[in-house]
Amino acid sequence: DGPPHGFYLDGSSLPGLNGVYGPRSSDAAAVFGDADDPPVASTGLLYPHDHSGWVLAFVDDAAGPSRWVLLDPSRAERFVQHGSTTEPRGGLDWWHVQGRGPTGSDGGPA
Repeated sequence: DGPPHGFYLDGSSLPGLNGVYGPRSSDAAAVFGDADDPPVASTGLLYPHDHSGWVLAFVDDAAGPSRWVLLDPSRAERFVQHGSTTEPRGGLDWWHVQGRGPTGSDGGPA
């Protein structure tokens, strides 16, 4: 059993965000390449988008709360969902990471 092997996301106005994420990986080098500065989210379960470069990641950080993040193709955290569930919730449970995207500067819902 364990965590799900993948997810399907839909409903975003960002076309590259919609689609299939998976298969599940915990190998940051396989997902992000040999990055000198891997994202913080590279320490958890990683679900790369099947073709767009986005990554859905579950971060279980001992220094803070567990969270789901969506990283854009430049590896920047664009959306976050706090909580310790092993499956991300939908809709209004996602928040823009402050300062990212046209509506993200207020940190409001995605």
